[in-house]
Amino acid sequence: MTLTCVVSANPSATSVTWYRVTNSGLEPIVVGSSSKYSGGSVATPSLTLSSAVDSDQGTYRCTATNAAGTGSSANVVLNVEGSE
Repeated sequence: MTLTCVVSANPSATSVTWYRVTNSGLEPIVVGSSSKYSGGSVATPSLTLSSAVDSDQGTYRCTATNAAGTGSSANVVLNVEGSE
């Protein structure tokens, strides 16, 4: 499953971060902490989830930062159906 994030920034983005939106706020997704997530970088801003399961359902958001500040995407809702 890939959540698409397209970054268009001037000056160029220096970082891209994905968050899971929870009742208590934004929870950062740490790419590289496991083989579950890949992407989520300036070179590859979209986030790929390997083997999505029910617990991955939820709302996600992408942000990009450059020298001028940080911009945020609209929320993306991920629904997982048919996982075991």
